[in-house]
Amino acid sequence: MWLIVWLWRVRWNAEMFCKGEHRFTRGWVLGSWICPVVNLWYPKWVVDDIVAASDPRTPPLTPILRGIPGTRLVWAWWLTWVVGLVLDNIAQRSVLDGAAQLSELRTKAVMSSISAVSTTAAAVLAVILVQRINDLQMRRPWTSLWAAQPPLNGPLQLSAR
Repeated sequence: MWLIVWLWRVRWNAEMFCKGEHRFTRGWVLGSWICPVVNLWYPKWVVDDIVAASDPRTPPLTPILRGIPGTRLVWAWWLTWVVGLVLDNIAQRSVLDGAAQLSELRTKAVMSSISAVSTTAAAVLAVILVQRINDLQMRRPWTSLWAAQPPLNGPLQLSAR
Protein backbone atom coordinates (compact mmCIF):
# COMPACT_ATOMS: atom_id res chain seq x y z
CA MET A 1 0.00 0.00 0.00
CA TRP A 2 2.86 2.40 0.82
CA LEU A 3 4.15 2.03 -2.73
CA ILE A 4 0.85 3.14 -4.26
CA VAL A 5 0.62 6.21 -1.99
CA TRP A 6 4.23 7.07 -2.81
CA LEU A 7 3.59 6.57 -6.56
CA TRP A 8 0.59 8.92 -6.34
CA ARG A 9 2.79 11.63 -4.81
CA VAL A 10 5.73 11.26 -7.18
CA ARG A 11 3.35 11.18 -10.16
CA TRP A 12 1.99 14.54 -9.00
CA ASN A 13 5.55 15.86 -8.76
CA ALA A 14 6.43 14.43 -12.17
CA GLU A 15 3.54 16.34 -13.74
CA MET A 16 4.96 19.55 -12.28
CA PHE A 17 8.44 18.85 -13.68
CA CYS A 18 7.47 17.90 -17.21
CA LYS A 19 4.53 18.74 -19.44
CA GLY A 20 4.87 15.36 -21.20
CA GLU A 21 1.69 13.33 -21.57
CA HIS A 22 1.71 10.19 -19.43
CA ARG A 23 0.27 6.99 -20.90
CA PHE A 24 -2.57 6.99 -18.37
CA THR A 25 -4.45 9.48 -16.24
CA ARG A 26 -3.52 9.86 -12.59
CA GLY A 27 -6.36 7.52 -11.54
CA TRP A 28 -4.50 4.63 -13.13
CA VAL A 29 -1.73 5.01 -10.53
CA LEU A 30 -4.16 3.15 -8.24
CA GLY A 31 -6.30 1.39 -10.85
CA SER A 32 -3.35 -0.23 -12.59
CA TRP A 33 -2.68 -2.35 -9.49
CA ILE A 34 -6.25 -3.55 -8.88
CA CYS A 35 -7.63 -4.15 -12.39
CA PRO A 36 -7.25 -7.81 -13.32
CA VAL A 37 -5.03 -8.75 -16.26
CA VAL A 38 -3.76 -5.22 -17.00
CA ASN A 39 -2.14 -5.22 -13.56
CA LEU A 40 0.55 -7.37 -15.16
CA TRP A 41 1.96 -4.44 -17.17
CA TYR A 42 0.15 -1.11 -16.50
CA PRO A 43 1.98 -0.36 -13.22
CA LYS A 44 5.31 -0.74 -15.02
CA TRP A 45 4.22 1.80 -17.63
CA VAL A 46 3.06 4.18 -14.88
CA VAL A 47 6.50 3.94 -13.24
CA ASP A 48 8.27 4.28 -16.62
CA ASP A 49 6.47 7.57 -17.25
CA ILE A 50 7.22 8.84 -13.74
CA VAL A 51 10.92 8.04 -14.18
CA ALA A 52 10.99 9.74 -17.60
CA ALA A 53 9.27 12.90 -16.33
CA SER A 54 11.44 13.01 -13.19
CA ASP A 55 14.75 12.64 -15.03
CA PRO A 56 16.57 16.01 -15.26
CA ARG A 57 17.66 15.08 -18.82
CA THR A 58 14.02 15.14 -20.00
CA PRO A 59 13.13 18.63 -21.26
CA PRO A 60 10.17 20.20 -19.41
CA LEU A 61 8.24 20.66 -22.66
CA THR A 62 8.57 17.08 -23.90
CA PRO A 63 5.16 16.41 -25.50
CA ILE A 64 4.84 12.64 -24.86
CA LEU A 65 6.70 10.45 -22.37
CA ARG A 66 5.85 7.15 -24.08
CA GLY A 67 8.77 7.43 -26.52
CA ILE A 68 11.38 7.67 -23.76
CA PRO A 69 12.87 4.20 -23.18
CA GLY A 70 12.47 2.60 -19.76
CA THR A 71 15.35 1.88 -17.41
CA ARG A 72 16.87 -1.50 -16.58
CA LEU A 73 16.03 -0.96 -12.91
CA VAL A 74 12.31 -0.67 -13.67
CA TRP A 75 12.49 -3.75 -15.92
CA ALA A 76 14.32 -5.78 -13.26
CA TRP A 77 11.88 -4.75 -10.53
CA TRP A 78 8.87 -5.48 -12.66
CA LEU A 79 10.04 -8.83 -14.03
CA THR A 80 10.98 -10.16 -10.59
CA TRP A 81 7.62 -9.06 -9.21
CA VAL A 82 5.62 -10.65 -12.04
CA VAL A 83 7.62 -13.90 -11.89
CA GLY A 84 7.02 -14.10 -8.13
CA LEU A 85 3.33 -13.34 -8.54
CA VAL A 86 2.72 -15.84 -11.33
CA LEU A 87 4.70 -18.69 -9.74
CA ASP A 88 2.99 -18.15 -6.39
CA ASN A 89 -0.40 -18.17 -8.08
CA ILE A 90 0.36 -21.41 -9.93
CA ALA A 91 1.72 -23.11 -6.80
CA GLN A 92 -1.23 -22.02 -4.64
CA ARG A 93 -3.86 -23.08 -7.18
CA SER A 94 -2.28 -26.49 -7.66
CA VAL A 95 -2.30 -27.07 -3.89
CA LEU A 96 -6.07 -26.57 -3.90
CA ASP A 97 -6.51 -29.30 -6.53
CA GLY A 98 -6.45 -32.04 -3.90
CA ALA A 99 -4.15 -34.82 -2.81
CA ALA A 100 -0.91 -34.79 -4.74
CA GLN A 101 1.95 -37.21 -5.32
CA LEU A 102 5.33 -36.61 -3.73
CA SER A 103 6.83 -35.42 -7.04
CA GLU A 104 4.03 -32.88 -7.45
CA LEU A 105 4.58 -31.61 -3.93
CA ARG A 106 8.29 -31.23 -4.64
CA THR A 107 7.52 -29.22 -7.79
CA LYS A 108 5.12 -26.99 -5.84
CA ALA A 109 7.72 -26.46 -3.11
CA VAL A 110 10.33 -25.47 -5.71
CA MET A 111 7.89 -23.07 -7.41
CA SER A 112 6.97 -21.53 -4.05
CA SER A 113 10.65 -21.11 -3.17
CA ILE A 114 11.47 -19.46 -6.48
CA SER A 115 8.43 -17.24 -6.01
CA ALA A 116 9.62 -16.19 -2.55
CA VAL A 117 13.13 -15.41 -3.80
CA SER A 118 11.75 -13.48 -6.77
CA THR A 119 9.31 -11.51 -4.61
CA THR A 120 12.09 -10.69 -2.14
CA ALA A 121 14.29 -9.48 -5.01
CA ALA A 122 11.37 -7.37 -6.27
CA ALA A 123 10.99 -5.79 -2.82
CA VAL A 124 14.69 -4.92 -2.67
CA LEU A 125 14.56 -3.52 -6.20
CA ALA A 126 11.44 -1.51 -5.28
CA VAL A 127 13.32 0.14 -2.41
CA ILE A 128 16.20 0.97 -4.77
CA LEU A 129 13.70 2.31 -7.33
CA VAL A 130 12.06 4.52 -4.71
CA GLN A 131 15.46 5.93 -3.77
CA ARG A 132 16.36 6.48 -7.44
CA ILE A 133 13.13 8.34 -8.27
CA ASN A 134 13.42 10.42 -5.10
CA ASP A 135 16.98 11.33 -6.10
CA LEU A 136 15.88 12.23 -9.65
CA GLN A 137 13.12 14.47 -8.33
CA MET A 138 15.41 16.13 -5.80
CA ARG A 139 18.01 16.87 -8.50
CA ARG A 140 15.52 18.07 -11.10
CA PRO A 141 15.27 21.85 -11.18
CA TRP A 142 11.69 23.00 -11.03
CA THR A 143 10.74 25.47 -13.70
CA SER A 144 7.15 26.50 -14.11
CA LEU A 145 5.91 25.32 -17.48
CA TRP A 146 4.74 28.79 -18.47
CA ALA A 147 8.25 30.11 -17.83
CA ALA A 148 9.81 27.27 -19.84
CA GLN A 149 7.57 27.90 -22.83
CA PRO A 150 9.16 29.93 -25.60
CA PRO A 151 7.22 33.04 -26.64
CA LEU A 152 5.04 32.57 -29.71
CA ASN A 153 6.13 35.66 -31.69
CA GLY A 154 9.24 36.82 -29.90
CA PRO A 155 9.14 39.31 -27.03
CA LEU A 156 5.82 40.84 -26.12
CA GLN A 157 5.41 44.18 -27.90
CA LEU A 158 2.86 46.71 -26.78
CA SER A 159 1.55 48.92 -29.51
CA ALA A 160 0.36 52.47 -28.87
CA ARG A 161 -3.01 53.41 -30.33
